[in-house]
Amino acid sequence: MRTAAAPDRVIVLLGSGASRGAGLPSTEFITKSILSAEGVVKSNDQRYGFSGVEDPSHRIDRRMAQAFVKKANELCTTRFAGDAGTVVNYEHLYYVALQVFEDVSDEYENPALVRVVVAGYSFGDKAIHRELADWLDADVRRRMVVIDLDEEIAATTARGRIRFSWEPCKGAGRLRFIGKRLENAGQQDLEAHLRVE
Repeated sequence: MRTAAAPDRVIVLLGSGASRGAGLPSTEFITKSILSAEGVVKSNDQRYGFSGVEDPSHRIDRRMAQAFVKKANELCTTRFAGDAGTVVNYEHLYYVALQVFEDVSDEYENPALVRVVVAGYSFGDKAIHRELADWLDADVRRRMVVIDLDEEIAATTARGRIRFSWEPCKGAGRLRFIGKRLENAGQQDLEAHLRVE
């Protein structure tokens, strides 16, 4: 993929469907781990992460992380209370944390990014869907390449804005589809779709 996109920049969005077959942790497991803040440490660059080792010297860091994540979880739970079937997960918590980070740091999306590759993602998560739709709508030069086995299922299960703009964006060449599993999509599949005129 890097070779296919060179020398330009490209971002790859891998949803949980891309890792399921590899036996990686489930959405539920990751969410519970984040909410528990077990093994959370604060590194020298002031970022929080998981060390896997419980260290008594990091109790304050863990309490701060737990307090932040608890508040983010409350905000998400309140926000999605009326949405039947929506269960708050780590993606929602990340989206809240990202909004706080962008507000505090004045860092916003990269305007030079004009291509996104999406694989293993159903376009069902509200926060990610909104970000993708906003990103795609903001500039007619932007292109999204979707790698999935079944285009009809991908298009019809997507949330509103992506679903309704699927055919118009596809017709304009702004949405490209590779009908393969991620592990079977090669450089030749990507090169033509990632090239920006």
